[in-house]
Amino acid sequence: SSGSSDEYSNSINVSGASSTVTLDIDAYKAHVINFNQAGASISTINYSNVSSSGTINTFIVIVKYIQGHSINWNNVIWSGGTTPILTNVNGRADVFSFTTYNGGTSFIGSIIAQNLVSSSL
Repeated sequence: SSGSSDEYSNSINVSGASSTVTLDIDAYKAHVINFNQAGASISTINYSNVSSSGTINTFIVIVKYIQGHSINWNNVIWSGGTTPILTNVNGRADVFSFTTYNGGTSFIGSIIAQNLVSSSL
């Protein structure tokens, strides 16, 4: 894991219920999750190629909605211990930032922006 990639984004399409998504932390700084079907959900997020403990990894996730979606943000610590409510409206998007310093044991999650027009992203 070199941390040297400057690739913009990785597009991930999610159509089914209880889907598993893998985010390659070393290869991409941004991950765009496109929900392609109403009711599609993510039950597990795997994080691959995370740098070792003591190295900071930061990346963003852009989530584009249709409707009726849910995401299980495993290994994420949110402010106040409360997972943010997803905008979950057709044509809208949310943007989140994640940082880890302990090799991916946990990620600190932050809201960058919510309820954005997804076609603008």
